[in-house]
Amino acid sequence: MNRATLVLKGLHNADPKTVYKSLMRFIASNHPAGLVIYLCDEGGIEMLGKLADFISNNFSRGLEIYLGCPKSQVTGYELLDFGKNSGL
Repeated sequence: MNRATLVLKGLHNADPKTVYKSLMRFIASNHPAGLVIYLCDEGGIEMLGKLADFISNNFSRGLEIYLGCPKSQVTGYELLDFGKNSGL
């Protein structure tokens, strides 16, 4: 199975609607790949709770969620840093 990897940072300050829109764009551009999400900061758990319904309704195929940033050997991922640019 193909897998697309997304790394999310700066979620403690992010607007859930902005994160939702970014996830939708990422999913659309990587469909039908499975999805791997890394939540790199403490805001990730709270954001995951806010988006739980969206995630469960849109990811019937492979989904992996990790609390923490990817290890250095992980390559080929897209980074969304909401802490640096909230206008994504």
